[in-house]
Amino acid sequence: SSIGFSALVLQSAVWPLVQLANPPLIPEELVAITKKFQDFHKMKYSGTRRLSWLYHLSVGEVKMNHLRRPYTVTVTTHQLIVLLAFNDSQQHTYSSLLLLTRLDDKELSATVQTLVDAKLVLLSDSKVSPLHHTCQVCSLKLGSYSRI
Repeated sequence: SSIGFSALVLQSAVWPLVQLANPPLIPEELVAITKKFQDFHKMKYSGTRRLSWLYHLSVGEVKMNHLRRPYTVTVTTHQLIVLLAFNDSQQHTYSSLLLLTRLDDKELSATVQTLVDAKLVLLSDSKVSPLHHTCQVCSLKLGSYSRI
């Protein structure tokens, strides 16, 4: 699997955007590419410009290969982090997702809910909701087709 990457570098004086106090844990799949960009940026500007990641404003495209035909979906970085957790396990408890993503409870609840609404993630019980903090098990919707 290959990862494409592009970045928009904005000057904070022109774009006064705020970084999150507690950034999420970036999955291994993305660490190498972000480090490569950081090294490039540092070399190009000789360390004179500080690079801050605004993960809560970022998006990614994910190719979903687990259904009858592949789909490419655009997701927020938080959604991407949750979806990538399912590369290692088809099911996660809400508590394990909190640990794996380091998203705060409110952000993870909202993120999981959007994935449930899009029918990308299933809850163990249709009567529970991550927004009410009662989600016990979340699983990737695999349908009846094998992952590729």
